[in-house]
Amino acid sequence: MGIAEGAFCPTSFATTAEASKPSRIGFNQGLQQSMFALFGLGFGPIWIGEDVAPQIKAMEAMAPAERSTLSIRWAEDFVLHGKKPGAQA
Repeated sequence: MGIAEGAFCPTSFATTAEASKPSRIGFNQGLQQSMFALFGLGFGPIWIGEDVAPQIKAMEAMAPAERSTLSIRWAEDFVLHGKKPGAQA
């Protein structure tokens, strides 16, 4: 999430507080904050592991220079074009 998280959290907390009944603000914000951590820290690594694990295993057999080049290419494809690592064009 990186840069987006800084702008997302305060805005989403304010929106949750505004949309909640006064008696439920604390509960709703607590639920929101715990779900943020559950999905980001709990399910995120599982999801990434399933999608990226085959590509990582293939990279283990490569020379370090090849791995570095491939990692950079995958990062560019993901950031610039939204393609998953190792996806065919």
